[in-house]
Amino acid sequence: MEKLMSSNNGKGCVLIFLDTAHMKNIPEAKRISTDDGIHKSDAIQWTNAWPEKDDTKAVAEWAVDSWSRKTNFHVGKWISTPNPFTSTFVYSIQSIAVLPTNPALYWRGVNGIKLKKFPNVLLVDYIGMVLMNEPQWDSLSAELYTLAIGINLYTISENCDINKRRSPLLPSLKNQRRSSKPARVAVQRHHLRQWNDHRAPSAWLSSRTRGDPEERYGV
Repeated sequence: MEKLMSSNNGKGCVLIFLDTAHMKNIPEAKRISTDDGIHKSDAIQWTNAWPEKDDTKAVAEWAVDSWSRKTNFHVGKWISTPNPFTSTFVYSIQSIAVLPTNPALYWRGVNGIKLKKFPNVLLVDYIGMVLMNEPQWDSLSAELYTLAIGINLYTISENCDINKRRSPLLPSLKNQRRSSKPARVAVQRHHLRQWNDHRAPSAWLSSRTRGDPEERYGV
């Protein structure tokens, strides 16, 4: 994966992976084009983590447990698989996704994301839809987009095995050195978490609801 992602000078790129088993009528030599970023699905080691469960709670617990034990590139599927003879008879796939399953990602899923345990890819049904039967562009929501930015900018940026640079969310050291109140800065530093402190973000956030004044503010 590192080799593939560095092919565009670290600027990011779109990679297409095809399951060529379904391309039997196309000559094998023409099924992929690595120079164009089109690869066979086995070009990298990856996990296709599909819960195959119909209950939202079961989906959430399975998905979080799956990426918590990941050993390679993890494609997480936050998707319910309803029973065609029961679930879909009462509820549509859209209602299962929009009402219970997708919202659960932003409380149960987020709380299961750690500095070193996270899905590399998240797949959801009816992406962006928060209102039933309202797929119009101006009715869509940006939760998943925001979550992707948050995972990259906050969580992964604090993983020293991935990001060797200072967290982009911290104030500039240059500005701190210019401060005319070094004693005050020292006190502030004492109260701030280290940028590469590997305590889980979810544990830190939950501590803000406790009774102790220092813990309540994440000190």
